[in-house]
Amino acid sequence: MLTATQKKHRKISANNAFCIATLMSGLLLLLIQARIEKQPQFLPISAKAQISGREIELEVAQTPQQQSMGLMYRGELSDTRGMLYTIDPPRPVKIWMQNMRFPVDIVYLQNGQIAAIQVEAQPCDAIACPMYSSKATVDQMIQLRGGTTAELGLEVGDRVPIQFLDGEIPRT
Repeated sequence: MLTATQKKHRKISANNAFCIATLMSGLLLLLIQARIEKQPQFLPISAKAQISGREIELEVAQTPQQQSMGLMYRGELSDTRGMLYTIDPPRPVKIWMQNMRFPVDIVYLQNGQIAAIQVEAQPCDAIACPMYSSKATVDQMIQLRGGTTAELGLEVGDRVPIQFLDGEIPRT
């Protein structure tokens, strides 16, 4: 037969086990959710740009969700790929590199002409990451693998013709 003290300790132990099991289940759900949210997006190639004789295939981030996710969580970006963002209405743009895994060059365009270039914007895993700004009003932005603009000799004022594969310019 158990004493009152022994019964009390068993009840406390059972309550502790239940609390620990609940806590562990909650942590597992948080880890699963974090894992799901850290999946990169891969959009279809829907535009191409001719830059210094090189054809760059472009994924076009059209929706606010696609633009917000961008190239986050990807391991790399090939020399012939990039992501195009349509900025509508045209305006100065600020972006950060949170959750990026590699540096990118950011080409800011206005009416098909380079308005600004950010070279080698660095990845950031901190909560407060540096912001990269076009400063100028732009209507498109292309992210390329870091170092690509130097390899191609791109400069402010250069034209970057973009061909949309479906023939239409996407608007957000």
